[in-house]
Formats: sequence, structure tokens, C-alpha cells
Amino acid sequence: MIMKNYKKIDPDQWYQFRKRISKANPFIMGMIFRYLTDKPFTKLYGIAPIKDIGIFEGYQHTDNILLKSFEDFGKSILIKVKDHNFTSTLAAKSRFYANAMAKKLKFKNLATLSDKQLYRLYSELVELYGQFALYSIPLWLLGEKALATEAKKILEKKSTAQLDKIYTTIITPANPSYTFKEELEILKLAKDKCFSKEKLQKLANNYGFIIYDNQGPNSKKVADYLKEIKTVAEKNNIEFEYAEKKNYYGRFKRQQNKIIAGLKFNAREKNIIQALQHAALLQDMRKYYNAYFNFKTENLFREMAKRLKTDYTLLRYLAPQEMEIVWKSQKLNSDLKQRLKECVLTVENGKANVYTGKALQPFLLLKKEEADNEKTELRGEIASLGKTSGIARVLMSAGEIEKIKKGEVLVTPMTTPDFMTAIKKCVAIVTDEGGITCHAAIIAREMRIPCIIGTKNATRVLHDGDLVEVDADAGVVRILKPAGLKNKT
Repeated sequence: MIMKNYKKIDPDQWYQFRKRISKANPFIMGMIFRYLTDKPFTKLYGIAPIKDIGIFEGYQHTDNILLKSFEDFGKSILIKVKDHNFTSTLAAKSRFYANAMAKKLKFKNLATLSDKQLYRLYSELVELYGQFALYSIPLWLLGEKALATEAKKILEKKSTAQLDKIYTTIITPANPSYTFKEELEILKLAKDKCFSKEKLQKLANNYGFIIYDNQGPNSKKVADYLKEIKTVAEKNNIEFEYAEKKNYYGRFKRQQNKIIAGLKFNAREKNIIQALQHAALLQDMRKYYNAYFNFKTENLFREMAKRLKTDYTLLRYLAPQEMEIVWKSQKLNSDLKQRLKECVLTVENGKANVYTGKALQPFLLLKKEEADNEKTELRGEIASLGKTSGIARVLMSAGEIEKIKKGEVLVTPMTTPDFMTAIKKCVAIVTDEGGITCHAAIIAREMRIPCIIGTKNATRVLHDGDLVEVDADAGVVRILKPAGLKNKT
């Protein structure tokens, strides 16, 4: 594959929007940015295609977008949302392609397909996911910051009282997240003491894959749900808890409508608020269908790997246009195993390039971290109001969720659906990354626990065992007692 020369990289020209420990999937990134870096993106959003550089080091994934692309998108989206229907159309198109993708993923015996049919299925899924990404991702990934800044300016002119509470309330979509829906179903079955295999299977079919995220291997099976429901059924207040959760969004919508009516927004202001609501909605939709896509395509990759006589996990390190070459030649790239350890994926003009070995060295400037001084507090963005204290538990990946105990503060780069076991135990969430529409923000508001996001360095400043205060009313996390002083009283 022909690769561009990226020897001259100025880190100041790039915006780092993701740095986390996760089972990142280069195949998914290749599909997403194939559409975000080509002409369809320009036609829809009105700016030049973006440029992306993703650095993969095992499970660590750093993603960078050209700063000008990020800034230009913010300006463009503020113009686009003058049309009240623009973000509604993004949501509708996302649902359309999500449903088309879901139908295509209902394959049965892949072994009966010819090589040509198998590759055609792969290509069709790549096309559908790319279209889904085009409509579901840019609004929250690239536009949230500009929209949030504008929304806060609007509110500052309208009111100074309880600004953060009003802000987090009005930008939250009045639709439950997929995780919320799953929890409500579990509570209902537990309340009714219903352990029907048919209903448990339906639950597993609808939600079990959410924790699969990008690469699995976990998903919840019937046995997992049965165990969880039996445990929940033993609660004394199950009827009350179910009623509270069932009525939550009805109450929330009434409260939200009352606040919005009182603020008397003009048409433009309403569109800004609606755009942020749709950004959160699209963020949740993307996580759900991304997990579903990855979960269901595992069997497709396994069948393709079987015919290529290789490990299916390696195929996820092939960009879509590379797969076409590999499938025709039946010869794998010589650097595939090296990609599992470290590689760089760049996407420009709809084409992905993969770098390994010495060729990736120029890109490593983009993952440079600033040294952290001895700090006793850090600041971030308020995602869900409240104030509490507890022992910090730093989880760098969902694979560490067993470490957290009930009543502790979850500190992590960013949350994904496979963090839900940990989130249900914690009293607050603090993240390095994320915006007001990220997973942690949405879930924390639904669970009504304090949440501070976008601190940039919480996982480096805070340590396991630190006693911390999470003041999400002020956006501050304070270390009350470092872990090393825990027993020095």
C-alpha cells in the first residue's frame, strides 16, 4: 500500500480527542473515517473532509484530528443547525442505516456461502456501517464543544441562578439510554419473579451484546441475566424501585418542558438545545449499534479467517480496502501480527494507511503527555450535579471492574457499556475524557450520581485508595487524604 510521508508533524496542529485503554478496533476506525474523510462528509456537513491519525499500542488507542478540521466543523454546525430539521435528519438517517445493518447481520450458516458471497456480505456491511457512522458520529464527536459553548452563552444571558442544573437538564434527551432500558426490563422481570427462558432470551438478544463493545469477548447470556434477576428480586423495595425507574423519564420530560418554556428561547436558541439533545441521542445509538455490529460480525470474521487460514483477530487490523486485496490474493499482510502490538492508522480522502515499525515513529509525537505535578485537586466539566466523597478506584479498562467496591468513586479514562457493573457500585464518576453527551454523562444523569468529565489527567493524578471529594456542583475533584496516608492517623 502506498503511504504518505508524515515526517513533518506539528503536534500543536492536531486535536487529541481520544486517549484511553480500550479494546479499540482499527477495522471500525477505518470504516468510520473512510466516510468522514471523503466527499459525502463535505456534502452533508459543509466543510472539507477531516484528517485522522489513530495510534494503537496494544489496547491503548490515541486518536487525533487535524485541529483546523475540528474548529471548522464547530463553526459549520452552528450554521447548519439554523435549519430546525438538520439534526432531526441526522437522527432519522442513523436509525435507517442502523436498521438496515441489523437486518443484514441476521445471517445464519456462513459456511454455506461461496467466497464471492462471503466477501460481498463483508462489503455490504462495510458500506452500511460507514453510512451509519457518517450520520451518527460527527455531531457529538466534532460538534459538541461548539454547541455546548453556545448553549452556555445563551443560558448566561437568560439566567444566572442554578445555571449548571438548568444546562444539564435541558440538553439531556428525554429518551432513555439503551442501558436504562435494559435495567428497566431487569427490574420488571425481577418484580414479577419471572424467570421464563423465553423472556430471558429476548433480554439477551436485545441487550446482552452491549458489553461486547469493540472486541469483546464478553456478552451477557441467559444464565447471566437469570442470576442478576434472581439477585434483584430479593430486594425489599423492588416495587418502589421499578415504579421510580418506570416513571423517571415522564417526570424528567415535564420538568424539562417547564424549564424550557420559562426560558422563552427563540427559534435559533431552541435549535442549539435540540442539537445537543440529538448529539447525546446519537452518541448512545452509536454505542449500541457499534457493539451489535462488532458482536455479530465476529462470526463473519471467524469464517473469513478460516478460509484465509489465520486468526480472526488479525483481520480486524486490516483496513477495508486492504481486505479486498487480501481476499483476492489469499495472502495476508506480513506485518499483521506486529499491528497487534503497535501501529498507526491514518485516514485521508477516504483511504486508510497503516504504519508499523520505523514508519510509525514520526506519529508518536502526537501521544506525548504533559508531566503531572503534585496536585491535590483537579477540574473538569460538570456532567451530572451532586457532591459526595469516597475512596477512589482507578480502572484503566473494563477488565478491571472487579476491583471496585460499593460506595467507591470510579476514576477512568472514559466509560463504555461494559463498565456498567462498576457504575452500579460507585457513588460518583470521574473521567479523563468525554463531553457533555458522552456515555458517562448520560448514565450518571440517569442514575443521579455526581459526574465530572474531561479532566484530562484524573487517572494520573488520582490513585487507588485516595479519599476524594467529588464536587460536581463546582466541577472539582479534591484529594482529602492520599492513599499513602490512609492509615496514618
